[in-house]
Amino acid sequence: QNGFEYFLHHSDYTYNELLGILDYLLHLKDNSKEKKVYREYIQSYLCQATFQDIKIGVLSDTHIGDKGARWEMISGAYEEFAHQNITHVLHLGDMMNGKYGNYYKKQYSIEKCYDQINQIERLYPKDFLTYILFGNHEYSFLQFGIDPVKEIQSRNPHLQVLGYRSAYVKWRSKILYLKHDIHKNLFCAPYHYKNDLVLRGHSHTFSYDSYKRILNVPTCSKNYPNGTGDYGFLILRMKHDHIYMNYYEFVKHPKLVLSRKL
Repeated sequence: QNGFEYFLHHSDYTYNELLGILDYLLHLKDNSKEKKVYREYIQSYLCQATFQDIKIGVLSDTHIGDKGARWEMISGAYEEFAHQNITHVLHLGDMMNGKYGNYYKKQYSIEKCYDQINQIERLYPKDFLTYILFGNHEYSFLQFGIDPVKEIQSRNPHLQVLGYRSAYVKWRSKILYLKHDIHKNLFCAPYHYKNDLVLRGHSHTFSYDSYKRILNVPTCSKNYPNGTGDYGFLILRMKHDHIYMNYYEFVKHPKLVLSRKL
C-alpha cells in the first residue's frame, strides 16, 4: 500500500488508472493463491459506484462557464431522463470550463472558476444522482489552489465525483469503464479488458466502435474545440443482460436519431 501511494504521488497516473493497471498486470501473471488475494483486494476498490436501474442517462462536455455552454441543453437532457423515469446519470467530464478561455489575469481566472461552481450549485438538476468523471478542464482549477471535487461535493449532495480521467462503475451485471481521454502516452489496461462497455468523453463527437466496445459520448454544449462536433446525449437500457442505446440530438428539442443494441 505504501508503494502504491508513493507511485500515485510521483507519477501522472490517477488512482483509478493505477488500480486498473495493477488488476490487468496481475491478470497476466499465474493464478497463484497469493495473486488471487491481491486481485480480490484491488477489485473491491475498482468500482466506485453500483446501481441496479434498468435505464441510465449519459452526457458529457457541458463546459459550464464557456460561451458555448447551453443550460437549455442540459435541462433538455434531464427533462428526457425524468420523462423516462431515470434517476442515475453519468457525466463523462469537462462539466465546467475551468481556466480555459484566455484568462490572463490570475484573480480574474479564480473568479471565473468560482462563478462556474456557483452556477452548478444554483442551476444543475437536483432530482437525480449524477456521477461525474472530471476531465482536463476541471483539472485546471488546481493551479489556483481550488479543489473542484471538494467544492462540488460539499455544495451538491446530488453530485458524486468519481475522480479524474477514468473510473469504473458497475451497472447491474455489467462493468462500465468511464474515460476522459487526455494523456495519450500513458500506459493503461486495454479498453476491452474486463469491461463490458467503454464510455468516453472529451472528443465532443458521437461514434461507436463495436470491436473495441468504445462509445464516444457527444457534447451537451456548443463548445467545438476542433470547429465541429455532435451535440446531444445518450440513454442506455438493459434488457435480458444486453445493453441498448438511444442517441438524442439537439435540434430545437431533443430528438431520437439512433437506437441500437451494443
